[in-house]
Amino acid sequence: MSLLPLMVLVQVASAASVEEEQAEMARILEDMKQFREKANWTVVEKRYQQLSEFSKASPTVEMHLLGAEAASNLGNVSAVKVRLQEALALEETEKTKQWYASIDANYASVTIKVPKKFDDIPELTIAMSPFFPDQQFALAFAKQSIQDNRKFQGYVPFGEYTIAGSTFTVAKG
Repeated sequence: MSLLPLMVLVQVASAASVEEEQAEMARILEDMKQFREKANWTVVEKRYQQLSEFSKASPTVEMHLLGAEAASNLGNVSAVKVRLQEALALEETEKTKQWYASIDANYASVTIKVPKKFDDIPELTIAMSPFFPDQQFALAFAKQSIQDNRKFQGYVPFGEYTIAGSTFTVAKG
C-alpha cells in the first residue's frame, strides 16, 4: 500500500521534467531564431546541437528546419539531410520534401582520405566552381575537413575534382 504514493510522486516528477525540458527547448528555439536573424550560423548550429542533450522532450519541426538551415549555411550537407529527414518524420510538407530532394539532385556522397605519406595536405579543387552559395559552402566545408582531419566523408556538389594530382568525377548515379 505504501508503494502507490511513491509511484504517483515519481510520475509527477517525471512530468515536470518533460515540461522543464520543453520550456528549455523553447528558449533554445528563440535563441536560434535571434541568431538566425544575425546570420550567425555557428551559434545557431551550437544551439541546435544542444537539443540532443534532452531525453524526455523532442525537437519540433521548426527546430529541425532551423538546424538544417544552419548546417546548410555551414556547408554540412550530411547534417542538412539528417535534419530534413527528422522534420519530414514529424510533418511532411512540400517545401521540405523539395529541399530534401534537391540534395540528391545536386550532391553525391564521397569519402576522401589523404594518406600520411603526404607531409603537406593537398587542397581539394573543383574544375568549375559552383554557382549557388549552398554548394560553395559545401565545397568549403569539404576542403576544411580535409585540411583539419586528412579526410572528408559527406556530400559535395557534382563536378570534376582534383586532389594530390588525382582527378575524379562526382556525378548523379
